Amino acid sequence: MGQDWANTVYAPCQDTFGREIWINPVVSQPGTPAYQARGIYNRNRLNEILEDGSMFVEQETILDVLEQEFPVLPQQDDEVTIPVDSLGMQTAPGDFTITSVWDNGGGEWSLHLRKKV
Repeated sequence: MGQDWANTVYAPCQDTFGREIWINPVVSQPGTPAYQARGIYNRNRLNEILEDGSMFVEQETILDVLEQEFPVLPQQDDEVTIPVDSLGMQTAPGDFTITSVWDNGGGEWSLHLRKKV
């Protein structure tokens, strides 16, 4: 029997760790105004060992969203704004562009983000 990952795992995670976001759907829905949603914001450190043995360190920024909460999913080059959280306990990461999207096959999508400067 299959597992309903979206409702038994990912939705409770969104309820606990999700924060307000704004999606500006410039590619997925051109001409549509920005809309509010929620997502789990995360940054990971990436270490790449180069041929000469030195290390290149980079940061990966990800926003996980539930597929069922979006009638049209965000796409590459859509824009995301992550404001200060509703309790004022987390900073406002700011404005991003979606560089790629990844479907985990269980109802959750990871939006890979690049900071707008």
